[in-house]
Amino acid sequence: MVKKRGPGQRNNPRLSALICGYIVPEIVMAEEDQKNKILDWMEERIGGSDNFFIPLKKLRNELEKGLSFPIPPVGKLLQWLEQDSRFDIFPMPENLGGVPAGDEAEMEKMGFYRGPRIGLKSKKPTAEQIAEKLGRHADKLINSLTKAYASRPREGTDTGMIEDRLLELLQKAQDFKNKLPSIITEEKK
Repeated sequence: MVKKRGPGQRNNPRLSALICGYIVPEIVMAEEDQKNKILDWMEERIGGSDNFFIPLKKLRNELEKGLSFPIPPVGKLLQWLEQDSRFDIFPMPENLGGVPAGDEAEMEKMGFYRGPRIGLKSKKPTAEQIAEKLGRHADKLINSLTKAYASRPREGTDTGMIEDRLLELLQKAQDFKNKLPSIITEEKK
């Protein structure tokens, strides 16, 4: 139903011009400007990182802390990234190895994020770089498992099971690290 104007009410050409000619383009331009600033920041952040791929949620969290304007939700950021030719998007499983979704905030505090990872098309890792990164992660895992083994409980009903499991995991991590050079050699062929 169209509302009829009463006597003395008419279009305000100045207000219409403001809305149509100035305010609306400023709003559209502001969003486009915001989009460009965010995507440029993401390109710089990923480009300057040792990591080839960074979780989108982590990038968004960093943006929230560092920018003075509201950051769009992850879904909107993902749309922008999909439309930008500078970025690669790598979907990751939403399941963090059986970690319940309710523990997501706690996992994020420890650096484990669900959802897609963002990389740069201009920064594709070589096989050697991937092997080096995996080697560093394997070293950290071996170090953590060694510390866990050294501080394992020595008394109690589950002592033997814990010790066996830690030794098994330590052996698997060492085997993986030892296989890395042959995996890279195979990949080059």
